[in-house]
Amino acid sequence: MNRTFYVILIFISIASCNRQSQLEQALILAGDNRIELEKVLNHYSANPGDSLKYRAAVFLIENMPIHYYKEEGYEDLYFIMDSLNNSGLKYKEINYIFDSIKKITPTAIPTIFPDIQTLSAAYLIHHIDFSFKNRNYSLWKNRVNFQTFCEYILPYACGNEKREFWIEHYQNRYAPLLQERIQDADAVNLTLRDICDSLNRGMIDSFQMRAYFLGGLPNYPPLMLDNIRSAACDEYVKRTCYAMRSLQIPVARDFTPQWNTYSRPHSWNTLCASDRHYPFQGFDEITRKWEITRKFNCPKIFRQLYSIQPNCPAAKYAGSPLPGFMQQKNIKDVTSEYVPASDIAISVSVPQSAIAKIPLLCVFNNSDWMPIHWGELKRNTATFTDMGRSNVYMPAFYTGSSLTFAGDPIMLDSTGKSTVLHPRFDKRETLRLIRKYHSNNIAQYKDRMVNARFQAANKLDFSDCENIYVITANPDLVFNTVDIHVKYQYRYIRYIVGKDTYGNVAELEFYTKHDSNYHKLSGRIIGTEGSIDNRSDLTKEVVFDGDVLTYFSVASDSDIWVGMDFGKQQRIDRIRYIPRNDDNNIRPGDLYELFYWDNGQWNSLGQKTGDDSYVLAYENCPSGALFLLHNHTRGKEERPFTYENGKQIFW
Repeated sequence: MNRTFYVILIFISIASCNRQSQLEQALILAGDNRIELEKVLNHYSANPGDSLKYRAAVFLIENMPIHYYKEEGYEDLYFIMDSLNNSGLKYKEINYIFDSIKKITPTAIPTIFPDIQTLSAAYLIHHIDFSFKNRNYSLWKNRVNFQTFCEYILPYACGNEKREFWIEHYQNRYAPLLQERIQDADAVNLTLRDICDSLNRGMIDSFQMRAYFLGGLPNYPPLMLDNIRSAACDEYVKRTCYAMRSLQIPVARDFTPQWNTYSRPHSWNTLCASDRHYPFQGFDEITRKWEITRKFNCPKIFRQLYSIQPNCPAAKYAGSPLPGFMQQKNIKDVTSEYVPASDIAISVSVPQSAIAKIPLLCVFNNSDWMPIHWGELKRNTATFTDMGRSNVYMPAFYTGSSLTFAGDPIMLDSTGKSTVLHPRFDKRETLRLIRKYHSNNIAQYKDRMVNARFQAANKLDFSDCENIYVITANPDLVFNTVDIHVKYQYRYIRYIVGKDTYGNVAELEFYTKHDSNYHKLSGRIIGTEGSIDNRSDLTKEVVFDGDVLTYFSVASDSDIWVGMDFGKQQRIDRIRYIPRNDDNNIRPGDLYELFYWDNGQWNSLGQKTGDDSYVLAYENCPSGALFLLHNHTRGKEERPFTYENGKQIFW
């Protein structure tokens, strides 16, 4: 961020203390560009018929000091990616090539261009005129009041990307998708939600979203953005905003700064209708199929607006150092719109190193505590509003470059009750640990194996098969061992499951017993052909590759199966199988270390090596603490947990 923009931010803080109007403050900050902004105001004030356009111009200029274009220094990379997107390559090939190029490209130093000092009168007048032209022709304009129009349709940008004339381009591309699904006569009677979902269905059918989390580029220019074939969620959110706003559909960006079970943030779109807000994922999920916040509990959710929000910390504590996203002055807390939330009031220790006495609450991101909300401090009590339930939070203060923790972790349960997690050394217990990480997807993988059958036969078509074992309950996410007692020998064996399960099995092993020892059988792999998206890493062959993280996955109109042709009849005495999984259960041979939180840090309770029991037993542990299990051998995913009634409860 360059020096000029810092000066603007400081000036905003000073100016907010005097009695100047917000518009006059903005014009002062414009410096030499004031003449351009006044051209805009004079242009619309000259004609009484342009009174709404004048109000719109005032709205944009009043809130313009916080907005800026950030030139990332990636101009060549943008053009390279755009060329790749226009090629006939598959999106995975594009990502691979681009990653290779990006690795050898020198890191650029970004340059900041404050909108208040750089946007021309011609640009703003063109944008405002085109927005109002579309509004006047919109069949649903009466369902969007002027305030909503200004906040969620009128803005000339969605973030820090290059400022371009984008409305006409997006309108020409996406209006036909909407017209294919909605006739003008029908639009009069449809809700904004119907219209939004109809357009998004067209977007999904035409330009399916492909996630590109670890690579790609931020802040694509608007016109190039509409050509992406894979990107991070934020780029799809912006692309959706441009498409929807070009057709007068009021859409915003909502985001969580940190999932409670993943190591990254996430953003999505929301339709800002008059009755309520409807979340959706542009190019991926319509409002009526929204599931993200039902599946994944969020500690905090915010909405990005165009206008300055007086209650956000950057506005309330102007000039104070703040971490990450809290530096934005246009965010609004909307957590209670999505999830059950409660206020938390806790005693904190205010460190001398804290530059600003602004209490923060943090959540764990698999490696560090990440600040996700701010509070109010009165004496030594910090109050935080609308915190998502079923989470563990850590109080802290920001020192300008790092966090200083200010107390014990706080557990907020599903009822809204908060409990301080402080280790009790006077009441110790034995912990029996089976995992180091929790994923909400795991349960469905086990469910898919229930009622699956292991069949043995001597005919390849299994017309003479015998059910030698049936999975009747959810299996464990480790190797499940079953001893088989059959009278006959068989040449063929298979695992067969219903068509709606995708066949999700990770590994199969078959054994015969000789001289009191079990010997692993081998043979030719047989089963349902194909895989989801024709991926080579999801075929039946991976079930026998020895890697518990690979798994079979295929769509089929009939039962799905995978098995083995031994080449001759064999006695089958044991089966071992493992469901599709995340390899976060205790793994034999891996080295683990258990920690508990106390005095502002993780403290070790010792190291242990996993064995065939798939359980780690730690004796003499303090009760009531927050724990963390780390695998020194492999993997990165780990979540803190409490130990309650003999079970790990992950947070």
